Amino acid sequence: MEKSAITTGKTLNTLLNTLASLVIIVDNKGKIVNCNEKALQIFCHNDPDHPGKSFFDYLSKKSTEIFQKEIEKIIEKGVPVSYEDKNGDRIYKISIYPIFDRSNNVGQFIIFAKDITGRKKIEQSELRKTQQLEQILETSRYLSSSLDLKEVLTRICHGAKEILNTHGSAIYTLKKDGETLVPMVVVDPTYEKEVMAINLNVHTCLTGEAVLQKKCLIFNDTRPHTKGFQIPGTSILKNERLIVAPLIIRDKVSGVITLDRIGPIFTPGDLSLTETFAAFATTALKNAQIYSKLQHEVEERKKAEDDLALHQEHLKLINKILRHDLMNNLAVINSAFRIYKTMKDEEVLGEASTYVSKSVELIKRMKELETFISSSDSSKMLSLREIINQVIVNYNYIKFNITGDCHVLVDNAITSVFDNIISNAAIHAKTDKIDISLKKMKDYCEVRIADYGSGVPDRIKAKVFQERFKYGNTGNTGIGLYIVKRTIEHYGGEISVEDNNPHGAVFVMKFRNKNGLKKKSIK
Repeated sequence: MEKSAITTGKTLNTLLNTLASLVIIVDNKGKIVNCNEKALQIFCHNDPDHPGKSFFDYLSKKSTEIFQKEIEKIIEKGVPVSYEDKNGDRIYKISIYPIFDRSNNVGQFIIFAKDITGRKKIEQSELRKTQQLEQILETSRYLSSSLDLKEVLTRICHGAKEILNTHGSAIYTLKKDGETLVPMVVVDPTYEKEVMAINLNVHTCLTGEAVLQKKCLIFNDTRPHTKGFQIPGTSILKNERLIVAPLIIRDKVSGVITLDRIGPIFTPGDLSLTETFAAFATTALKNAQIYSKLQHEVEERKKAEDDLALHQEHLKLINKILRHDLMNNLAVINSAFRIYKTMKDEEVLGEASTYVSKSVELIKRMKELETFISSSDSSKMLSLREIINQVIVNYNYIKFNITGDCHVLVDNAITSVFDNIISNAAIHAKTDKIDISLKKMKDYCEVRIADYGSGVPDRIKAKVFQERFKYGNTGNTGIGLYIVKRTIEHYGGEISVEDNNPHGAVFVMKFRNKNGLKKKSIK
């Protein structure tokens, strides 16, 4: 009987050793009854005294808790169980089967442990690849979902940081000098402000190497490099890794994307992923350039349409004035000649001559308005004193006192501005003296033209610049000061009128100077 039992035991051991899995038999108290050689080596650590010892002596606390819960399920339901558990750096699929005694009670358990570490690594690798692909697809979709370049680049940095499991990520743009890298987006939980505050020179930093070589580079040990540049305010870390990929548009580097990691080195696979995100960032920059160009073209087209509409408005105004005023003047002239033929009264010829002069003046003003329309794109910096000196030669019967000078952004229509104001002072205000001061301010030049004539009553000060407004017996077309106001506003300036002391009027104009060019107006 004893010999038979020994023979049976040897047969069982031989059978267990033929199995690929680790096999252990334990009783219902957890004591080891038998095991194959693989289980002895891996689980029992070749312990010769393992028979009769508790199986739990070879398990971690966590694995013991899991095993006991699974055993309770088997005892309760009488069916096998399977689960996954980790032993050291290996992963096993554990399958436990009950062994029933003659009373049909669970007396022992046979445990099969299959090493599935390799399979799990493949599954995790495939899962990671799937997650990376999903992240890449999500990032690529974002390229066309927003026109905000910084927003898109920030999303690209977040995607790259997440997939490559890095500490930080940044995108720099290369200035036209080909040497300066300017941080545009930084995703770094520790040093975002410090990195954003510093431009990099391509000749004095590792990041610049990718620009100079025009290819993606890995620096798994940044310490021995002579070009290693430490950004002020950041810490020097022993195991810092860096990967840099250039952003290339039409064979020219436009910027770089950088990723830094502490600990695990970058691999060729990481390099390929970085190049993918570099391609996304390059596409974003291209899209931004195209959008900027289209936006500029739209703005130019709108400006051209606005200019055309303004020109049409002015042409309508010229046509309306010519139709109305010239027809009225011609009617008066025609009537005067009929009266002269009948009555030979030379006074009516004087009246006709007056209306001829008014018609000539009207045509002159229309010419000025035409000049204003055609000169809208020829602005340049000019000396106002030189322009005024050219105008006043036509008024030798008026005494002028001119002080100061300014250079402002105007065009040829500026001549008619000063001619209109001086002509009004001479003809309507009957002045014989005019003071002109030109004073430089921070963003503009102030011009004051003061006459000593009849002045402008308070009740019409707000109306004198309106189209077709006339006042007094000398009022002509009502278009002169309207042209003045529109021209000055076209320059981004302004005009007003106030009283002179002791009498007369002062026309106050403000023009943008060199410092005020960035402003749409001086208000």
